[in-house]
Amino acid sequence: MLTRTIFSKKKNPEDEQLIELLSSLTWFNQMYEASTAFYELITGNDPDALIRWMRKFWKTKTNTLKAFITGIKMDF
Repeated sequence: MLTRTIFSKKKNPEDEQLIELLSSLTWFNQMYEASTAFYELITGNDPDALIRWMRKFWKTKTNTLKAFITGIKMDF
């Protein structure tokens, strides 16, 4: 179960309920994992983290995430 927000803060009870409900959806879990990892990489200091992040999530079936990664690749 996801007990923290993407910003690593403890969630309030309302957030807990909503995330528990949405966790049954594959696309939500992919987006939650990707956004959490992306937040960690942009707040960190590892210059290669972006490339690893894009490789990890490139095969997603979530179109919005795929479009986001495509945009990053074009900018890169």
